[in-house]
Amino acid sequence: VSSYILGDLGPDVFVHRVCDGRSVDDSTGTSPEAVAAAAAAGRCEVLGDVGPLRHGGGRLRKAAIRPLARCRAEGIEVPCPNRPLETIQAMVHSGLDAACIALPTTKGREADDVWTLRLAESGLVPEDVRILRERSSRLQAMGFLSMAPY
Repeated sequence: VSSYILGDLGPDVFVHRVCDGRSVDDSTGTSPEAVAAAAAAGRCEVLGDVGPLRHGGGRLRKAAIRPLARCRAEGIEVPCPNRPLETIQAMVHSGLDAACIALPTTKGREADDVWTLRLAESGLVPEDVRILRERSSRLQAMGFLSMAPY
């Protein structure tokens, strides 16, 4: 959804907005000029009780996302929110869980895998924490966002 990444001229971004009584997003075919005119005239409202940002009234500070930062996923560089913790906290009630923030869990793993069984039985052990901290420090040294500050 383009509004989540770019947002309006104001300080916030949002996922869902209604202008002139109808939903407005990239799929509706509404021109950006028409949306801007409706917003400027006060005929738009952000839906605060639906979507991943509903915990924050449908809005997230634009500064939490922009400027986009550098992250790494599966060995490739990807854009990510500038302030990931603020973004995660804004979405905390949308089904987000620890698996979404790079902490090992058994969710989505092969149930009979030896490492999954160990994680289920013991949880994170000191060696796991050491490895996570080492990886976070290495990512940070390469200029990527990481879990190091947290």
